[in-house]
Amino acid sequence: MCYNISLLNPSELGIRYDIQLSSEDSLFNLHPIYHRNAFDLMKYPIITNQDSKEINYSTWGLVPNWIKNINNAKKIQNKTMNARCETLFEKPSFKSAIKKRRCIIPVDGFFEWRYYDGKNYPYYIYLTGHKIFSIAGIWDVWKNPDTEIENCSFSLITCPANNMMEKIHNKKKRMPVILSRDIENNWIKRFLSKNEIERMLKPYNLDDLQAHTISRLITQRNKQKNNSDVIKQFDYVPLKNFQ
Repeated sequence: MCYNISLLNPSELGIRYDIQLSSEDSLFNLHPIYHRNAFDLMKYPIITNQDSKEINYSTWGLVPNWIKNINNAKKIQNKTMNARCETLFEKPSFKSAIKKRRCIIPVDGFFEWRYYDGKNYPYYIYLTGHKIFSIAGIWDVWKNPDTEIENCSFSLITCPANNMMEKIHNKKKRMPVILSRDIENNWIKRFLSKNEIERMLKPYNLDDLQAHTISRLITQRNKQKNNSDVIKQFDYVPLKNFQ
C-alpha cells in the first residue's frame, strides 16, 4: 500500500497541469513537501474531474457523502487512504466515486519498504529528473451534519506491483497507479465507461521509474520528517548483495 508521498515543487503545478494558480494556492505553495503521510490528515492538492483547471485542497482518506456522523467519518477515513483497483467497483465506499469522481494526485515521489533478513528498509521512488507525475485517485465531498461544513477527501488507488516494485515492496507487492502523461487527462474526463476506467488501472511499466534507499528518519518518532534529509540516499550494507 502507499501512505507516504512527496511534492518538492508545488509551485510548478500550474505549468505542469496548465492550471491558473489562485491566491489560495500561494498559501500552500510556500514550502516543498518532502514527506507527507496519509495519517497526518493534512490538506493536499489534487485535481478533480469536476474542475480540471483548479487545485482542490483535500484530506487524504475518502469519506463517502452518505456517512451519517463525525464519529463514523473518522472511523472510515482511516480505512480509505488507499483503494485497491481490483475492488473499486464493488466496495460501498468506492463504487460511486470511481464512476463519477476521479482525481489526479500530483506527486514527485513516494516511499515504500523492502523486507530483508528480518528487517524493513525504506526506499524513495521517483521518475527520472524528479518530475511531477500523476497518481490515480478518487474523491468525494462529505458534509458534517452538525456544522454544515463540507470536506473534500480522496483515496489513492493501488494496483499489483511492476517488476521493479515487486523487488522493493516485496511483502505486499503493490504500487500506486501511476498515470502516464498520455492518459492522465483521460482519467479525469467526466464520463467514462467501466472498461475505459479499468484499462487505465494497471502497473506503470515505463523505464523512467527510479529508486534509492533512504535513512530511517522516516520511521523515527518525534522527528521532523518534512525536510530534505528524508529523501537523501542512504546505503545499507546488508542490501548490497540483495538484488
